[in-house]
Amino acid sequence: MKQIPFYIVDVFTDQAFSGNQLAVFILDDNLEVSIRQQLAKELHFSETIFLQLTENHIIDAWIHTPEEEIPFGGHPLIGAAFIWHSRYGSTLNKVVFRTKSGLVPVLIDNQTSIYWMTQQTPQFSQVIPPYEAAKVLGLKEVDFHPFWPVQEISTGLPVVVAPVKSVEVLKRTKLNHSAYEALISRIEAKGICVFAMEGDRSDLSVRDFAPYYGIPEDVATGSSNGAILAFIMKHEAVSCLSLVSEQGVFMNRPSTLHLKGEKKVNSFDIHVGGQAVLLASGTWNA
Repeated sequence: MKQIPFYIVDVFTDQAFSGNQLAVFILDDNLEVSIRQQLAKELHFSETIFLQLTENHIIDAWIHTPEEEIPFGGHPLIGAAFIWHSRYGSTLNKVVFRTKSGLVPVLIDNQTSIYWMTQQTPQFSQVIPPYEAAKVLGLKEVDFHPFWPVQEISTGLPVVVAPVKSVEVLKRTKLNHSAYEALISRIEAKGICVFAMEGDRSDLSVRDFAPYYGIPEDVATGSSNGAILAFIMKHEAVSCLSLVSEQGVFMNRPSTLHLKGEKKVNSFDIHVGGQAVLLASGTWNA
């Protein structure tokens, strides 16, 4: 019988029982995709990640939601870097993961214990009509930001970014599932990230919905927050920006995400950072 070590981590927090839950499995050999998916469905965290070290010290990473494998995820890679660095004695301040979307470096700031993930150059896709976005989110057209569009963006995983006027609007956002299904049937993105430029302890407040992946609402979404940062930089025409984002507040799992970006001539450098804490560890008997 094969024993596979695993860890339960809370990500984008410095306190247990907050942030986004994650299971990290450390593999010696390949594990069939069907078994990985069964494990992810059984645990039913928003994401579960499986890691395997390669000969060139790049770490292969497979990320699963309860419903399917996805090419990229923010909190899984932050949590995986935390485990690799803290539990496996790495003296390096950088971990590189190979995901379905490409290579993703994560830098470790030992002074702040923040793990910084570099996301892909953002791809800005279609704008969603306000009336359709309002129907999907149970809002009125006047609830959205008056100058910014609702837009599909990807920094590794496509998402619809929807800016609203206030935290009050954010709080009463409620997904209309039939309208949501109609929207995602015609676009690549399957998640919808709603944000307001205000917060109690932050620069912005965020909610993220992704029922397609088996995630009714996500506690902390690194990929979506990277897309939000790129969105703000594009539409405000700023070349450098650092923000603090809070998510999961309405789910009683407050999470803190650090965002920083820089606009180059034809691209963006997008970085999302956060802390993590170990909650439990064990072995799975394969």
